Amino acid sequence: MKYRSQFLKAFLSDRNVASLTPTSRISVQKICKKIDFERDRTIVEFGPGDGVFTKYLLKHMTPASRIIIFETNKSFINELEKIADPRLIILHQKAEEFTSAFKNMGIQSVDYVLSGIPFSFLKPTKRLQLLHDIAKALKPEGKAIIYQISPLLLPYIQKVFPYRKYSLAWQNIPPLTIFEAWKHSKI
Repeated sequence: MKYRSQFLKAFLSDRNVASLTPTSRISVQKICKKIDFERDRTIVEFGPGDGVFTKYLLKHMTPASRIIIFETNKSFINELEKIADPRLIILHQKAEEFTSAFKNMGIQSVDYVLSGIPFSFLKPTKRLQLLHDIAKALKPEGKAIIYQISPLLLPYIQKVFPYRKYSLAWQNIPPLTIFEAWKHSKI
């Protein structure tokens, strides 16, 4: 109940928060099945909220993997900072600023980008630019996994990624559209 009230409060006070409730446990599992946890990975998460995905990822990642999260909501950041794990890097920045953050950190490319940020809140040109930046940041075998409450993003993903598929998570309130996108056919 604490998490639901925290999300409702964030939703009402922060225009960048798109959901009244955190993603359901079943939806988190369904989305994270799209990640190969067998090898060391660098995963980027945009809009982790209170960390429902972050905690799942940390539980399943190898000891040498790392996760870099981008969150702008102060109450969510306070919650995320309670996670004591050296593999977690928390950045109080917008997703759109990740390329400059990577440059400052010396990061060339990543294995996965997991995003729940509301792309519908971005102007169309910014949506497209962020997807282009994500595609450039992915390793050749990397994958973007983006979950949204609307299929609005599909034509933008089609413009940027030659390979993609989508599915639905009906077990979530509201239901989620899950996009998987990658650059090479061998994935």
